[in-house]
Amino acid sequence: MIPEDLIKICADSNSTILNLTRQNMIELPSSLWQLTQLVELNLSFNHLTSISEDIRNLTNLKILNVEGNGLTELPVALTQLTNLIFLIIAHNQLTSLNSDIGNLINLVDILGEHNKLTVLPDSITQLQNLREWRFYHNLLMTLPEITGPINALRSLHLDNNLITQLPESITQLGLVNIEIG
Repeated sequence: MIPEDLIKICADSNSTILNLTRQNMIELPSSLWQLTQLVELNLSFNHLTSISEDIRNLTNLKILNVEGNGLTELPVALTQLTNLIFLIIAHNQLTSLNSDIGNLINLVDILGEHNKLTVLPDSITQLQNLREWRFYHNLLMTLPEITGPINALRSLHLDNNLITQLPESITQLGLVNIEIG
């Protein structure tokens, strides 16, 4: 079934979940951004290099999976999706995250491994509900100082980066699991 047909079925049935995994898409149909009822959107393992700023229309989205594409950046509008709980951006070509990622106040997990990230924005430390940073196999050299109450954070998966020293604030978090090397 072609993606346009799946989107039409989703619209007609008012479905809250749309799985467009492995559809060999190089761009997304504009009709996708009209599915404002979506709670979960899986666009993993396609050939996407960008996502439209129209993603801002999907205000009910709680789970977004764009793993395994060729994304070099995420749309700025993504930071307006404040209902997001899970963000899966692994296995892309991302070199940075938007500085407003701290707006995703309900985010619990962010999976950003196997990208080309060199730095994490300071605002990531404002995500109070975030349980896990999963950014292994990137090009990170430093980590931001923790400036806000990030009490839920329990795991840092940062191995296979270029980090040589942890900020003092991170060492005081009471983490259960730290993987750096």
